[in-house]
Order: sequence, then structure tokens, then C-alpha cells
Amino acid sequence: MFEREADQRFQIASSPETIQQFEKILYAPDGVVQKFGLDVIQANSLRDQLLQGLIVHLYSMAVGLRVSDKLTLDYPELLEFQPQHVERELQTNLGGLTEQVRETLPREVFDTTHKINTAFALYWSGHLERPEIVHPYRSYGFEQAGRELLKILERIPNDAAHDYEVVDEWAEVLGIRDWYVWVKYE
Repeated sequence: MFEREADQRFQIASSPETIQQFEKILYAPDGVVQKFGLDVIQANSLRDQLLQGLIVHLYSMAVGLRVSDKLTLDYPELLEFQPQHVERELQTNLGGLTEQVRETLPREVFDTTHKINTAFALYWSGHLERPEIVHPYRSYGFEQAGRELLKILERIPNDAAHDYEVVDEWAEVLGIRDWYVWVKYE
């Protein structure tokens, strides 16, 4: 973001419309509010946490994979640390793939999160030459979406001027483009 001119810097945020849309998901007859008997304060807190978490996850993964490519080229001395860092991230991501988490989260959040995580796993399975990294996501049916996200990374130039474009295109594929807005960074 800071590689761009000040008037071209934006941050990602949810909008009031998105909050209302997300509340419909949470308050659906089979939604988590009913399932867990949440009061309004708990439901609002969960809504904000899930929505912001998903938006940040979208942005950080889409841009983060691009940064990884650039760091590898610009700082090859960091390559020796990469597998350890990536392995920790992969294990963290897998922790969210359990049935308990699946039963707890709204389907829209669970599926979208793990489609993004699948792109991450696919990316690193190729870079680390470890195809087995993708197997857990494949079993849930997320591989095709992960591959679509990676195709976007390959197609769009890897520079800061195109970061917002990558995030927006990922969001389109994931069906969540209307879940956030870009606001001027100040």
C-alpha cells in the first residue's frame, strides 16, 4: 500500500449494507444466533469479528502471496526461513478445517475462508514440492476455487498498483465482492 502515492492508498472495510447482509446470515433460522442462543450483544460481536476477520484474511492472503514472490526474488537469503514460516501457517489453516469449526461457523464464512486457504496451500504445495498439502482441502471440494484464485495471481502484474485489483477479483470469484468497500487511507 505504501508503494502507492498518498492519494491512491485505500484500506478495506465493511460497509453498513454488508453488516445488514451479514446479519441475515447470522439470524437465519438455522444460523448461529439461533443455534447457540446468542443475545444481541454476542451476535453483534460475532458479526463484527467474522466479517472483519474474513475481509482481512482475503486481503492479507491475496496480497501476501504476491509479497512472498517479491521477497523470494529480492531477498534470497530469506529462503531458508520460508519453509518453517509456511508450515506454521499451513497448520494454523488446517486447524480451522475441523468438523467442529464447520458446524460453528456460517457456511458462507467457512467455505470462503477455506477457499482462500486452499489457494495458499496450492501455492505452497508447488513452491515446496509437497502436493500432499492440498489433500485436506481437496476432500472438502475447495480445490477448484483455490486454483481460480491462483490464476488471478498469475494473470495480474505483481506490483502494488494492482493489489486492489487482485483482492477485488478474488472477492468476485468467492462471491463476496459486495462484503467490503475501499476507503481512503489516512
